[in-house]
Amino acid sequence: MNKGHQPTRQCVVCKRRDEKRKLMRFVHEKAGWRPDPSALGSGRGAYLCSPECAQAVKKNKRYRALGALVGQNDH
Repeated sequence: MNKGHQPTRQCVVCKRRDEKRKLMRFVHEKAGWRPDPSALGSGRGAYLCSPECAQAVKKNKRYRALGALVGQNDH
């Protein structure tokens, strides 16, 4: 049985592709990054696939732009 089109997105850390509904979306607004569980918020979105990828954002300077996304403000 065909369930129809399922949009996919890519995790910004590990580059794994999965269904949009299975990933955690964060949206960037003027005030910074915030979780967007409804996936309907306006602004630039970024997706993470797991808590491990969220930890990688916290620890890796390569993802500094997303640091506030997971609460890293200690740089």
